[in-house]
Amino acid sequence: MFLFYPLKEELSADNKDLNANPSLTLLAVSSQMNMTFRTPDLGNAKITGRIGFDFTVFSNSTSLRLRHAYGNIAWKNNALLLGQAWHPAFVENCVPATLGLSTGAPFLEFNRSPQIRFTQHIGCFQILAVCVSQMDYASPGPNGNLPRYMRRAVVPEFDLQLTYQGEHFLVGANGLIKTLKPRKETVSFDSLIYKDSERLTTYGIKIFAKYFIDKMDLKMSASYGQNLADYLMQGGYGSLNLHDGKVYDAKPIYDHRVACAATFFF
Repeated sequence: MFLFYPLKEELSADNKDLNANPSLTLLAVSSQMNMTFRTPDLGNAKITGRIGFDFTVFSNSTSLRLRHAYGNIAWKNNALLLGQAWHPAFVENCVPATLGLSTGAPFLEFNRSPQIRFTQHIGCFQILAVCVSQMDYASPGPNGNLPRYMRRAVVPEFDLQLTYQGEHFLVGANGLIKTLKPRKETVSFDSLIYKDSERLTTYGIKIFAKYFIDKMDLKMSASYGQNLADYLMQGGYGSLNLHDGKVYDAKPIYDHRVACAATFFF
């Protein structure tokens, strides 16, 4: 149900593609449960929250998965969100209205993560300052896609977003910096174990725009960054071990994507 791209052609001895096989699956994983709540106001602050689940499939069995779980404290011109929600690079009011669940991946970011998000409104401008951790949507590494690589770095991802909204249009930009520590140890050619202190710091930027009138939405976004695999985009990083067990030339893979969408309502 969440499709990225077809597998590369793999030819058999008789010159037929081994990956060109139809398949049929019936699943109920699109079912969701959501709950919202609001507490009595605390002074001038309005406190709301949301908890949401859906069903997903692991090893041919359906499992319950946490989607959203956060509380939000809102004042007149600012707000503080704590918990798991959409990643700030997933701009909710500038996402294509697609029939498929992927909403444009792997060309658009798709990520829900634990975070601390502060929002400030200044006239038509909105500023987001966010600290992001990882859970379900994790960076790749030597042991697969796991949140431990960011935990080892002891530094969360930092995002800063600026948005301007007019009567019929919205424009904005999102910047991020992310630090990982992929390994705690490396093994040399002579089987000696060394403590690994190598860190990888990567950057990314996204610009987005939206034009909307009564029966039409036009949306556009462009992303450029390093190691964007945890947003379900193409990218990653690589490193080289030399004879002393140290990591050298840890380099990210750059990823740049431009996505456009048009939605018409009748």
